[in-house]
Amino acid sequence: MSQIVKDLTQSIKQVSLNWILLVVDFLYKPLGDTPLKWYAGVGPYAVFGDPFTLGVVGEVGLEYRFDAPISVSADWRPAFSIIENTDFHAGGFGLNVRYIF
Repeated sequence: MSQIVKDLTQSIKQVSLNWILLVVDFLYKPLGDTPLKWYAGVGPYAVFGDPFTLGVVGEVGLEYRFDAPISVSADWRPAFSIIENTDFHAGGFGLNVRYIF
């Protein structure tokens, strides 16, 4: 759920750039007692602008949860564009700090 909120927040910031990015991820996070966890997911994305782009984005990452309600994670987000131009983008990396409540 927090990944979707982050993506929608990023999309709202990009509205002023004359295009909107919408990404929805379906993530798999294994359960366990260890503070270091991995996750993987896939989902569609769309860029509403000129040109319109539609594709699929993946995500693989590691998350570390501290004893406090804070987590830090790093992920890789490759994307495959299907509509407008067919292309593969492998340069999507992210570093996240989250407050967990």
